[in-house]
Formats: sequence, structure tokens, C-alpha cells
Amino acid sequence: MRAVTKKLTMADVKKEFGIELDSSEKLCQFGGIRPFIKLLEKAQIKQRLIEVVGTDQARVMLQMVLGIICGADSMEEIEKVGRDNAIKPYLVQPLSATRIPRVLSQLPQSKIQKLHEFVTSLSLLDLATFMPQGGFLDVDIDATSVEKYGKQQGVELGYVDTNTIEKCYQYLLFRFHQTNTFFYGTIRAGSTHSQNGIVGYLNQFLPIFAQTNWRLRLRLDSGFYNEEVIEICTANRAFVFVKAPMSESRIEQAESPKIEWILDDKDPNISWGEYRTVTKSGAIYREIFKRTPIFDNSLFPHFKYHCVVTNDMDLPPHMIFSQYNGRANIENSIKELKYDYHLGRIITKSFDVNDIITQVTMMAHILIQHFKRLVLDKKDHKSQLSTLRWKFLNLPTFVLRGARRQWYRITNVFIDGKYLIRMLYRLKIKASFLCHPPPLV
Repeated sequence: MRAVTKKLTMADVKKEFGIELDSSEKLCQFGGIRPFIKLLEKAQIKQRLIEVVGTDQARVMLQMVLGIICGADSMEEIEKVGRDNAIKPYLVQPLSATRIPRVLSQLPQSKIQKLHEFVTSLSLLDLATFMPQGGFLDVDIDATSVEKYGKQQGVELGYVDTNTIEKCYQYLLFRFHQTNTFFYGTIRAGSTHSQNGIVGYLNQFLPIFAQTNWRLRLRLDSGFYNEEVIEICTANRAFVFVKAPMSESRIEQAESPKIEWILDDKDPNISWGEYRTVTKSGAIYREIFKRTPIFDNSLFPHFKYHCVVTNDMDLPPHMIFSQYNGRANIENSIKELKYDYHLGRIITKSFDVNDIITQVTMMAHILIQHFKRLVLDKKDHKSQLSTLRWKFLNLPTFVLRGARRQWYRITNVFIDGKYLIRMLYRLKIKASFLCHPPPLV
């Protein structure tokens, strides 16, 4: 005879485990988000976003921004975060999980494009705040994929790893190395090759920087190798460093007796060589080769080659590779976008809505990066979002009301009152182009 198992009640849980759940309106889970919301208010992000996309869409996008920052990875969780007592007063009317995509789907293509431009402008204002014009500005460009298993628009077979093809979305990302902030990001169909559209994006962005005192240095992997990229960068006084695929013809070129090899000063197993040539339109560039010996049982010496192409005609060969290798940091930034901001995880069936969600994700990233540098102590500037959640944002809070006002009593064992005072003092007095954009001339 089977034993009848009695279902546990909350009273049983309290008695047996010493745990009691309190979901009263006096409590909230994300009290630490309040200083960040004060940044949104100071920067008038809601009003500025309303001017771009309209009232309903702006409210939904800000609900998603706050949801993503607090850790939501689905529409249902975004709804729950929006109803938290620390967040709801700012949103006023948070929407349900089913309503959010419906409201976003009403945005016409023209306003989606305006949203792209608005998010990009936030990253430029953040850059101008923390990096005065002058000197070099490194921009890393990369593409990444996110596997998908549904029937969403744009989900197609594409590379998710070097030799693995699965149904996915592709994302193209531009990142400022000096501020570790993504300048631009966009969703693309799964079968899209890295090179697709890159010339158009460079034609759109490079002229902006050509009018500044920054000297751009673009770094791209071999998937973006294209002579047109070299030509556009040269025309806009930008340096480009792109890894060249080692095709048979390029290996033959490297083994040509015309190339003079120079031993590396520090490692005698490394040699450097270069070949100078021009594009079809006459842009001069260098192919810098790195040669290392292959040690095996072969009777004749043979080598492994790597090549970086650049239009910087002065930098020594070993410095060319050193400059290019600096782009490796973008991989960690992409991982943070995927795992902390859930890039590509919150999606709908509509490609246009997924495009909007991508821009909302980029907006959340830019605003958090700005918040860290503007408000937090220097030791926390490089903290990833997952760290910020347990240290600053996702904190149990008691909501208090009295004398016609409301305030929040936050429980935090990771920072003390002095740190909180420093945070809010910086927020109050620090100047920021993102918070107060200069007037358009």
C-alpha cells in the first residue's frame, strides 16, 4: 500500500525549516537600483526616449532596461521586475509580459532607425565625458552568434563556432576599447557573413570621427578582411588592423625571396617580414608577416605564418601585431553581453521586435557603463554587471512611508553608508555629457 505524502504548507515550511516568505507591499527586491534610477532621471532618459519612439514604447523600453539590469532573461521576469516597489514608481504603469512585444511591434521602421541613432548617441556622449578628444581611439569590431531553436524570423543556419553550423542569430558589435563600452550593436539573420554590410557601417560611422581630434584605430578579425575596408579607413584618416586569412597565394607571397626577414629582438624563433602594395583605388597598405618555425622530423625547415594587414605605414612590425592583439579583450565583453545582459535570449517571433530588444540591451549596457564611471569608486569601474547585482543593485529593501513622503531602507553588507554618500554626492555634482548633452550646432 502506497504511503500518502502530505503536501507542505507555508506553515510547515516555517516550522520545519525556519523559513518564512514575506511578499508584502512594504518590501522590494531591487532597492539598490534606486541610485541608477536617479541617474535616469538626471539624464531625462524617459523624456528623450519619448521624443524618439513615443510615450508607450519609451515606457516599455525602460521597463526592459531595468529588467535586464536586474537579471531578467524573459518577458515574464521583466514584468515581475517592473512591478517591484523600487521600480514601479519610476515606470508608473509597467506592462505585462504579453503586452510588451505588442507595444514594441507598433513601432514603424523609421522610428526603429531613430532608436539605433539614439543608442549610438548615448555611447558617444559617454565617450566624450570620460575621454577628452585627442590621441588614439581603438575600435574593435566583431560578430557573434546565439543559437536559437524556434521559428523566429531571421533564424537561419549559420556558424556558431569555427566548424559548427546551427540555427542562430548573428550580432555585429562595435566596441570602444578605452572605455570598454559597445559603441553600436545590431541583430542580423543567422546566415549573415561577417563582411556583409561592414562597408556601409564604416561609411556611416567613420566620417563622424574624421571631424574630431581622435585618431581611430580599427581592429578586425579575418572574417572582415576586405580591400574596401582599407580604402574607407584611409579616406577617413583612420588606421585599420585586420587579420588576413592565410590562403595558399598569401603563403606563397610570404615565402617569396623578395621579402626580407628580420629576427625578433626578444625571441629568436620569431621573424618579421612585410610586403607593401595598393588597393584598386590606390590606397597604400602593408601586409605584415610573422614567421615561426615548425619543429618536426622534416628534413627541410618549414614555417607557420600569420599576417596582419594595416594602412599604418610607420609602426614597426612587432608593434603592428601587438596593436592587433589588443582586440582580444572584446571576447570578454561579448561574454558579458551574452551572460549578464542576456543578449539574444529575450526574443519574440518578429525580427523587427528583436531588433528593438537588441537596441534596448545595448542601451542598458551603455547606461550601466556610464553609471559605474560616474558614480562608483574607481575600484568598481571594471566590475561586470553580475557583480554589480549582488553588490549594489539586487538588494532587499523595506519601503517606508510617512509625512507625505516615501523612502527605502536598504540592507547591504557589501558597502557602508560612506560609500553610499560618495555615490549620491558624485551623482549630484558630477558633470556628464550623457546627462546634459551639448546643444546641436
